[in-house]
Amino acid sequence: MTSAHQISDYNPQMAECNAIASQVIGSCIAVHKIIGSGMRRKTYIECLVHELNERNIQVKTNIQIPLVYKNNIIDEGIKIDMLIDESIILLPVVSKNITEEHVLELLNLLKHANCPLGLIVNFNERFLRGGAIRRVIRTSEMGIV
Repeated sequence: MTSAHQISDYNPQMAECNAIASQVIGSCIAVHKIIGSGMRRKTYIECLVHELNERNIQVKTNIQIPLVYKNNIIDEGIKIDMLIDESIILLPVVSKNITEEHVLELLNLLKHANCPLGLIVNFNERFLRGGAIRRVIRTSEMGIV
């Protein structure tokens, strides 16, 4: 049975993001099963674009967004590797493990791109489960859920 508190906390945007995130995770697993671990990040990104397109999920790569500092636009701006469905940032990594630096990077990307949800996927793991995938939710306090 669902409580009144749970119903009032329902957020349709997050429900849709979570549904898409599940498909994205499935796409990451499919790519990893075919090409394995330890490849270059760019390889995983290119394969994921194909996989997401096959699933009719909108994806953009190498997105540059301006960084505004004290009302000045900084030339370099911010680069997002993968923006999915205009609401989810996917940060693919090939690393020994997902670090606090990865999480902080994703939180900053979520903040500046105004996206509610991000995924960090470590393709260097033998299997994509447990600590290989981390979901990061941007809250008003910029905390991690």
